[in-house]
Amino acid sequence: LHDELKEKVLELGKIEGYIVEKEYMFPDINERLDAVWRRVAASVPTYVFEIQIGGNLHQALAKLKHAYDIWNSNIFLITTKDSVEKTQKLLSGSFHEIKDRIKILTVEQINEVYELQIKDHKIKKQLGLR
Repeated sequence: LHDELKEKVLELGKIEGYIVEKEYMFPDINERLDAVWRRVAASVPTYVFEIQIGGNLHQALAKLKHAYDIWNSNIFLITTKDSVEKTQKLLSGSFHEIKDRIKILTVEQINEVYELQIKDHKIKKQLGLR
């Protein structure tokens, strides 16, 4: 599921005209981000995504906070409905600095926007609008 969501996020970025990259390495720490979207090749990531289906939620939030701190990126956590409340509690405490900056998206929301964007893209292509 993690890899499937990552591919969907990358495809959404391509449809929106961004340069996309998976497993993007931070330049200063030995950590990778699941997916990033950049406006131009030589730029820092404009949008940063971490997909947290299981595992260490603290680590995912720490990476997103770091991306916000060093690049002022738009930061997104993709997680399950069950993890949203826990995430919000962490954002009220340890990660309060990014509480108003981070967007928490559920797996269902990503799947819905992906299906809509793919359908929209196909229709526009068929009509010659792409």
